[in-house]
Amino acid sequence: MIDVSIRNPFAVVVACIFVVLAGVAAVLAVLVALLLAYAARLSRSSLVAGANRIASMGYAVPGAVTAVGI
Repeated sequence: MIDVSIRNPFAVVVACIFVVLAGVAAVLAVLVALLLAYAARLSRSSLVAGANRIASMGYAVPGAVTAVGI
């Protein structure tokens, strides 16, 4: 049986790695979102608009999949 208690040092190290990885991913997501929002504010190019549309697909696709599934 696998010991996942806090007494197991390996489990603590793995948990810390996951927490750090999740924090880094969250910071990167916020930085990319800020960069896209700032670019949309400064430039009205089709490249920036396309990048913002692609970035917003993460919100649109799950709703569409849920609607089709129901």
